[in-house]
This record gives sequence, C-alpha cells and structure tokens, in this order.
Amino acid sequence: MQWQTDLAVSFVKRAQVETYVQKTLLNDALTILQKLHNAHRLDHEKQGWISNRENALLGIADGDVEAEE
Repeated sequence: MQWQTDLAVSFVKRAQVETYVQKTLLNDALTILQKLHNAHRLDHEKQGWISNRENALLGIADGDVEAEE
C-alpha cells in the first residue's frame, strides 16, 4: 500500500509543476486513493486526501490551475 500512496503523492506534486497534464495526474491520484479506500487500506488521515483531490479537480474545471497538497 505504501508504494501506491507514494505514487499518488508523486502525481499530485507533478500536477503542481506540469499544469498541462494537471487534470490527468490528479485523476490518476484520485483513482489510486479511491481504490485503496474501497479496499479499506487507507487510514483516516489519507481518506481526507480524496476530498482534497476532488476539490482540486473542481477548481480546475472552474478555471483555477492550482493543485493543493
């Protein structure tokens, strides 16, 4: 599980720099986190990351290009 959360974090960090693929990277991070959550392998703190990613994606849809950690 650790490598999967590390990968999700890496996608988010890349999204902060590579804004031209930001939506794809955030979607990929969200997919990983949701799969871990559905398998009951995500601790309470990291479950909050799901809503953070969803909010970041909504911000992109509204024209805001920032990805928050």
